[in-house]
Amino acid sequence: MEIEPEELRLKEAFDYIKSIYFKSWDKNGEWLIELIPNLAIESIIVPCSKIEKSQKSPKFQTITLHSIPKSQTELYSLIIHLIAHAVSENDHEMPWLLQMLKAVKIAKKMKEPELVALILKDIQPYRSVVENNVYRSIISFLLEHPFSSYDSVLKKVAIDFKCSPSAISKEFKSCRTIYIAGKTGAKMRNKRNK
Repeated sequence: MEIEPEELRLKEAFDYIKSIYFKSWDKNGEWLIELIPNLAIESIIVPCSKIEKSQKSPKFQTITLHSIPKSQTELYSLIIHLIAHAVSENDHEMPWLLQMLKAVKIAKKMKEPELVALILKDIQPYRSVVENNVYRSIISFLLEHPFSSYDSVLKKVAIDFKCSPSAISKEFKSCRTIYIAGKTGAKMRNKRNK
């Protein structure tokens, strides 16, 4: 059976992205990528939801696409997005975001400015949501534990977001400011309640 040109292009792009951007992932070759043009409409709207056991080979995990972007850079960006889901086993939350940011660093080193721009554009709406959730978590924790140190709050939030405290403080620069404001507000609330 001969491989279609688009399927070959997809496989080559997948192998390239794995070898450059996700070197330590899928060492045993258990992941496949497939092009299935007639996917259900849900998978067209949310392409990252199509990560599942392969129909052809049950021992494999498969990333399934309904179409392939014409631009090679757009294809690379899409594959990076989908592999970041597989690596992080996560929706568009902090572990996924960190995988995407690692890919940005690699793309910068590879002198791929168009790919850097596409990845950053892709993550922007998700990054804002994660950032707001992190700040809300800091405030919520302080309302329950107003005398907690910055480090202990960050550790708790990091556990909730499945990453390290340093990753949170590095990525979201206002953590300390939010902590100080939250701590002041929590102390004032506790005084009123006494």
